[in-house]
Amino acid sequence: MSRSRRPVVAYTIPVYENEDGPRYCIYSDAYGLEMNIDDEWPIDTILLAAPDLVDVITDETDVTSMGTVFAGASTAGDFASIVRAKGKFVALQTDDDIAAALTAGLSVILRCDPDTDLAVALNDLALDSTNLVVALNFAAAPSPAEADSIASTHRESLGNLGCADARMILCCDIDENTINNYLSTSNVDGVLLIDASFDTVNEILSTIAAG
Repeated sequence: MSRSRRPVVAYTIPVYENEDGPRYCIYSDAYGLEMNIDDEWPIDTILLAAPDLVDVITDETDVTSMGTVFAGASTAGDFASIVRAKGKFVALQTDDDIAAALTAGLSVILRCDPDTDLAVALNDLALDSTNLVVALNFAAAPSPAEADSIASTHRESLGNLGCADARMILCCDIDENTINNYLSTSNVDGVLLIDASFDTVNEILSTIAAG
């Protein structure tokens, strides 16, 4: 792919019922990625956990030392504690305190509907193309052409905020069979997966890496 923006795969790690508790779920997924990911792949991978579990990713595995993998919080929380846990990102909605997250030094994955007016939602915030990822939330996956058109419109709004090169990702049903169709467009840079299985994430990463 000839683009200046690196593709990004962000995903929330699912927590399931087990005798070892939620920390084991986070550890198992993060460690599994550490064992499988190629640190030379041209992909940024963001692992998202509950705010009080981010430290499992950063302290109990070495996955974030690979240079292309980052930890973050899947929801708003104590932003200072997320930073102390070495989290780099937090996934927020437009009605969350985005300014406080930025002040704490976190980058924001902004999950919003396709019809959100980003110029209004992000007005007067200290944003640039390096600390913002916009995740457009679709009930059903749009076609690549539709996604590109919607993302292009939002990119124009972001340009007025100094964020024209912010990465634009899709939050919907995308898998390894369709991901590269979206990444071949001009404006879609990746995907946000909610509670996806480790196998699904790994297959998507492998597909992107293979081009």
